[in-house]
Amino acid sequence: MQQKDNLNQFGYGFQVKVLTSLITDRDFLIQSIDLLEPSYFESPPLKWLVEKTFAYFQEYKIAPTLDVFKIQLSNETALRVEIINSIKEIFKEVGSDDLPFIKTKLIEWAVDVKFRKSLETTVDLVSQGKLEEAKSFITDACKFQVVATDLGHNFIEDFEYRYTDQAEPERVATGFEVLDDVTGGGLPKGCLGVAIASTGGGKSWFLAKLGANALKAGKTVIHYTLELADIYTAKRYDSLLSSIPFDDLKYHHDQIDKVISKLTGKLFIKEYPPSTLSLLGLEAHIEKYIMLGHKPDLVIIDYPELLKINYTGERDDKVLGQLYTDIRGLAGRFNFTCWVVDQTNRCLKFDTKVNILNKGEVEIENVTVGDLILTHEGFKPIVHVFDPEIQPVYRIKLKNGKIIECSAKHEFPVQYGKLKSIQSGLSVGDKLFIKK
Repeated sequence: MQQKDNLNQFGYGFQVKVLTSLITDRDFLIQSIDLLEPSYFESPPLKWLVEKTFAYFQEYKIAPTLDVFKIQLSNETALRVEIINSIKEIFKEVGSDDLPFIKTKLIEWAVDVKFRKSLETTVDLVSQGKLEEAKSFITDACKFQVVATDLGHNFIEDFEYRYTDQAEPERVATGFEVLDDVTGGGLPKGCLGVAIASTGGGKSWFLAKLGANALKAGKTVIHYTLELADIYTAKRYDSLLSSIPFDDLKYHHDQIDKVISKLTGKLFIKEYPPSTLSLLGLEAHIEKYIMLGHKPDLVIIDYPELLKINYTGERDDKVLGQLYTDIRGLAGRFNFTCWVVDQTNRCLKFDTKVNILNKGEVEIENVTVGDLILTHEGFKPIVHVFDPEIQPVYRIKLKNGKIIECSAKHEFPVQYGKLKSIQSGLSVGDKLFIKK
């Protein structure tokens, strides 16, 4: 075999990571099984492991586990120690940042080798006058590029695989028992979760709770805050992790430090002013973390509507729907779980459909006082219909950095049980009673 027909040119470390990829990435294993040959590998232990991996997959349709290798090694004597050392090296590389590059490079190289070998065989057959056989080899050579693509889940052949632990997606638990129960242990990586609540409903605390739980589980968390200051957000994590009330944190410095020092995960909190971070900027920033060795398991965005968005018109549901779709795509591309929040109690467009008892779905502009409208608590009577109007939007910035967007008529609870709006005299210095 020629030097270029084996993997020696890439080095031993490259070959070890190829084995790591074969064992941990089933799709890559499927792509490789018709392209790779054990003889391509440099050392006898690696050749042995490739042979066993391919044979096991062809029979059981899943990659062998460490326990499988241990059983297979019971009948091996000559290379036992060398194989054990190679297995340790292989599993040590699980999660290496350069595995995507290794897999791409390996497939490209293997396709080239297969294609060239087929052409060489074709030339020999033509010179021998075996034209029909030559045509067959030419056809096979053209198929190699197709083999190297991901054909997706084979519904029939992959039946057994569907019900193995390897088929289960990696999840990031929320720490909320009910939510984890509903989601089967947390949202899978590549998925987007959206929590919706009204102003002051605890949305930012909810996101911090998700991040704190992932951090305690040893995960890497990136928390983007476009509403609250980064230091203020970090103190919320201090409170959640130490179970010390937020207002008492400054009195328990040593206790908080003791809790944080035991954490095995990583947390990065990045603050951006509203409307300064675009989706492309977010993507580039996440890529920077990955390049620095901090690939996220969980990304938190508080909250997406404060991203810089190039609106062609007003901020409507179609634009926001596309924004969430793009964020979901980002989570899928980088394989992390993403949680965001959004607000309820917003003004509705005239053509918004609501369910009215005995009338079915009607546009909201056609409802009247007395109609029974479907709510989360069942049908409730409409007691007032406000006249439609376009109002300017104001931003209120609180001492803790929180920003609230509202109309001049929106009333807030203030001191002494009163309700005040910008229109009725809300001013700098008033203390709003909202959740921290």
